[in-house]
Amino acid sequence: VEIVRLKDSYSNEAFKPFVERAAALGAAHILVAGDDTDTARLQDSYAQFCQLAGEFKLTADLEFMPWTAVKNLRQARAMVEHSGAANAGVLLDSLHFARSDSSLAEVADLPSDLIHYIQLCDAYAQYDDSDEGLIAVARGARLLPGSGELDLLSLAQLVDASKPIGLEIPNAELVQHFSPKQRAQMAIDHAQK
Repeated sequence: VEIVRLKDSYSNEAFKPFVERAAALGAAHILVAGDDTDTARLQDSYAQFCQLAGEFKLTADLEFMPWTAVKNLRQARAMVEHSGAANAGVLLDSLHFARSDSSLAEVADLPSDLIHYIQLCDAYAQYDDSDEGLIAVARGARLLPGSGELDLLSLAQLVDASKPIGLEIPNAELVQHFSPKQRAQMAIDHAQK
C-alpha cells in the first residue's frame, strides 16, 4: 500500500489508522517517501514509522526519488540501516533508479533482506531533469516495460527472483484509450516479455 510521506510534522498517531487499514486489507508492505530535509529528524521519523508498521507485521519500504529528501540508493540504504528495524527496506523503482545518482553496483551490494519488493516501468533515456519534469513523468508518463530505453533487465537480474514485482505505470495517454483491465493485462504481458 502507499504512500506514507514523512514530513517535518510526522507523528505515528496520524498514520496509525492508515497502518491499521493496511493490515486489515492483508497488505505486506508500505511505501514510504522521505520529504523532510532535516536528516536527523527524518531518520527519527522513519525509525518511528518502522516501529509502528512492525506492530502490524508490515514492512516500511523507503523509496528514493530524485526530487525528495532521499534522492538516491545510498541515502535510502543509509537511512534503512540507521533505523535498525527488521522491517525496514529499500524500494527500488526502475524509473527513480535510472533518474538518480545510483548504480547497478550499489544494487548488487544491497543485502537481499533489505529489498522486500521492487517496482518496474520504462521510460525514455532523454528527460527533463527539473523536479517538475521528473514528477510529470513519474505521475503520468511512465511506459510499459520494454517500451522505453531503461535497462530493466540488468536491474531485475540483481534482485532475488523471489521478490514481488509491482508494475507502477501511470500513463495519461493509456488511460484515454484502454480500460483498467486492458492496461493491467498490457502491463503484465510487457513485464513478462
